Amino acid sequence: MTKLGPNLKITAHSEHRPRIREVLADLLGLPLTTRGNFDLFAISGGSIGYAFVDAPADALTPEEARKGAWIEFLVEDPDATVAALAARGLTPFPFGDVSHPYFALPGGQVFRLARG
Repeated sequence: MTKLGPNLKITAHSEHRPRIREVLADLLGLPLTTRGNFDLFAISGGSIGYAFVDAPADALTPEEARKGAWIEFLVEDPDATVAALAARGLTPFPFGDVSHPYFALPGGQVFRLARG
């Protein structure tokens, strides 16, 4: 049987790096390791790797990224996490699934929060 692995790689324009770090490391508490233009955020026995590129053409536009695969983050208290994100200017966007809040990271990568 095939299973999903524990690692994910995303490419984003380097202008989004500080804000992505703020959301993933500071607000969601994912440990960060940096290797040159690559940020590795540890999560659940795996990682989310961000490759940052300087040329906008080398990354998806925010609109394109919203059409790609979405991430689900399991958090202890989704309401408190939504409030913390909102305090930093990141608000959920409407989606057909109203049982979870959905957000877009800088650069367009979408994630949702679920209790876990």
